[in-house]
Amino acid sequence: MILSPKARFQQTPDARHWKAAVESTWFQEGLTAAVAHLTLGAVPTGNDPAAAAAAFNRLEGAKALISTLMNLAEPPVPERPVPDHNLKPTT
Repeated sequence: MILSPKARFQQTPDARHWKAAVESTWFQEGLTAAVAHLTLGAVPTGNDPAAAAAAFNRLEGAKALISTLMNLAEPPVPERPVPDHNLKPTT
């Protein structure tokens, strides 16, 4: 049983269609317009730190969603091991 929704999605025929969709010009243009619209509407007016923080968090959430959407059909990138030649033991 696959517990990862992404891995489960990648094993379906829909993953191939999704990859083609996110690579298409119409998707890229729509995504660009949506992000521009969101960004322009998220600019807080006045001197309210709470509104500025809320706008920042909305934009960070949008970035995370875009990254997920764009990479949903991509296989995971293998993690590179940390080189140990520059690590000194502590005593």
